[in-house]
Amino acid sequence: MVGKQKYSDDEIHKEALKYNTRSEFQKNSKYYHIAFTRKILDKVCSHMETNMKFWDHNSVKEETLKYKTLKEFSLNSPSAYQYVIRNNIKENICKHFPKQFRWTLDKCLAESKKYNYRSDFQKGSNGAYKWAHKNKKIDEVCKHMKVHKYTPRGRFTYEGRKTILYYIKVNDFYKIGIVIHEQYSNPEDSILKRRYGSDIKNGLNIEIIDYIIFNEGTKAYDIEEYIKEEHYEKQYKGEQMLKGGNSEIFSEDIYKDIKDKFC
Repeated sequence: MVGKQKYSDDEIHKEALKYNTRSEFQKNSKYYHIAFTRKILDKVCSHMETNMKFWDHNSVKEETLKYKTLKEFSLNSPSAYQYVIRNNIKENICKHFPKQFRWTLDKCLAESKKYNYRSDFQKGSNGAYKWAHKNKKIDEVCKHMKVHKYTPRGRFTYEGRKTILYYIKVNDFYKIGIVIHEQYSNPEDSILKRRYGSDIKNGLNIEIIDYIIFNEGTKAYDIEEYIKEEHYEKQYKGEQMLKGGNSEIFSEDIYKDIKDKFC
């Protein structure tokens, strides 16, 4: 999936070099768990002091009894957990842990029945909402819901309307956005005149990098929301730049990660 691998192996290795032991690395850096998931932990930690315990079936089983959940076990005793995974004994050794809850289509459908509007569903059960959105089941899961008649910047503002998804450069920053394409025949006019006319008059330099037109505006909205979520850590957090606010502005160019959205 585009955008999913946010950090390179070199970045993780550079971060690991700040620490002398794996426990320090694990305690102080999110990169530890990324390295573990990517199966490069031994490589990036090769410079560290080691106090490695050599596990066997019995000692690992005793170790698991210290923890209440599989997640707690994996985070607090990573070497024992790696032994379990390498030897394919997870089902046997970890069977006393409660099963991890995972959303499925049936579970999401049942959960969605509690809500009459998508906005309430998103607020009240964000996990189910994200699962449905990520797996492109959001329309099916929410088909029973009502539509807000007045939503100033919500998804339903764009329902059934021709909408442009665009990516622009704003001075030295970058921005994803959507705009309804009805007032002008030229898509660039819809972006620059309708959305940023006053900003350009105030001296901002805005350059269109790419755009795509959707006849169904909610598709453009959903892609924009996905991009915002995937690249949240890169969002601009400085002083207000645009008249309409700084939403969807990024401090670095993410086009290479999202260009497939404009095909």
